[in-house]
Order: sequence, then structure tokens, then C-alpha cells
Amino acid sequence: MLQLMVEADPNEGASDQAVVRIHRDVVPWRDRFVAYSVFVDAQQMATLANGDAIDFTVGAGEHDIWVAARGRRAVSDVVRFVARPGEIQRFFCKPNGPAFLAAYHLISRRPWIRLQRR
Repeated sequence: MLQLMVEADPNEGASDQAVVRIHRDVVPWRDRFVAYSVFVDAQQMATLANGDAIDFTVGAGEHDIWVAARGRRAVSDVVRFVARPGEIQRFFCKPNGPAFLAAYHLISRRPWIRLQRR
């Protein structure tokens, strides 16, 4: 599993920063070779491959996070969270269903990617 740190060390500037930790579950088929982009407040913060985990910092306050698969209209629902200084907000994402339902998700209104808090 790849562990990355984006932006500042979470211990630096902890007075007004929080850490977002997001993990992409390992899946054998659906989206196995597709990178997911992580967005916070409409700004791309990271890219996740199958099985990756990443930490990045955000300012204290209310934020919206979602995940999108590049080159598709495949996105997760938006999850709103409140980041408090020095806190770690944990999320995980994975495809929202098995590979044989991929065509159904393309034409339905169900999110392609499942994003949840841990």
C-alpha cells in the first residue's frame, strides 16, 4: 500500500489545521486500474490508486469532500465535515458495487464511488 503525505506535516501549524486521511479499499476488478481524484471544497487535493492511503491538511472549519474517477462522470456523493484544529478526519472510498453492475451505475443516478467516514 502506498502512503503519501501531501502539503505540510500534520504536526506543523496544528493550531489552525486538521488532517484528512483517506484510504481507497483494494478491489480485484472494478476500477482496479482507474485513479480516483479527491476534492475538498472544489480543489483537487490528491489522487488515489487501488489500495492507496493519503493524508493532507485542511484549514479548520466546514468542508465538502468527494471523489471522482478521471475521464468519467463517475463521482461519489459529497460528504460534509467539520475539521477542528489538530484533529484527524478519516474517510474511505471504493467502487459502489461489483463489476457486473458497472453498466447499471453509468445510466442510473446511484454514485459510482462510495465515500464514507471511518
